[in-house]
Amino acid sequence: MLNNMPKPQVKKNLTQNIVTPDKLNAIKFQTYYEQIVSEHYDEGESGVRKHLTEYAWNNYLKDIGLKKTDKIVDIGVGSGYFVDLMIKNQYKNISGITYSESEFEANKNKEGVTMWCRDMADLPFEDREVDFINASQVLHCSVMPYIVLLEFNRVLKKGGKVYIETPLPQQPLKHEYIRNRYSVLGQPQLEALVFRSGFDIDWVKITTVPVKNNETQEEFQDQQISILAILKRPIDIK
Repeated sequence: MLNNMPKPQVKKNLTQNIVTPDKLNAIKFQTYYEQIVSEHYDEGESGVRKHLTEYAWNNYLKDIGLKKTDKIVDIGVGSGYFVDLMIKNQYKNISGITYSESEFEANKNKEGVTMWCRDMADLPFEDREVDFINASQVLHCSVMPYIVLLEFNRVLKKGGKVYIETPLPQQPLKHEYIRNRYSVLGQPQLEALVFRSGFDIDWVKITTVPVKNNETQEEFQDQQISILAILKRPIDIK
């Protein structure tokens, strides 16, 4: 008789296939993020980049008080010039951030280096874990520089520092023709975001950066005007 009894009805989760606002937002954000990643192009070997990296280290960074065991993060690793410089100077705790798989692969086996393939607005570190962030020629490549600066503030220890080098808009070089330049900010806007993110500016300078034609490797007559700054995280933001 038990076999003739009606089987209990299994209630289906009617919401499991419904795209809720949260799911929709996540899907849209992922789509936008994939678009940004698709517009990234690897830096490749660059004598100008290597020179600028070495110049910044020798003139601005080597005397800021970094210890050999400090946790150092290089944002937008590129060809690995800064990472290689840190290895050469015997720093032992280096992390590299890039969303380029080829840049990740090129740097992942270097001694003392941990590579992460992700966006600079989503760093894989605990709060107050990092001593120094190198963010040279990367902030303008983010669609959300304010969030990036807040993320830098989150992971830095009190007194930790960031080196920023980013192009300014007032120059003959046409930013609109370089596909991954989303946030080329003027100095007042950049400084406003810096302060709102909880940083102090230790040092700031305006300079020119030579730019080469990728095909001929000849320097353009028009050079890129950049702002260089060392930021210090003094306090917890509220």
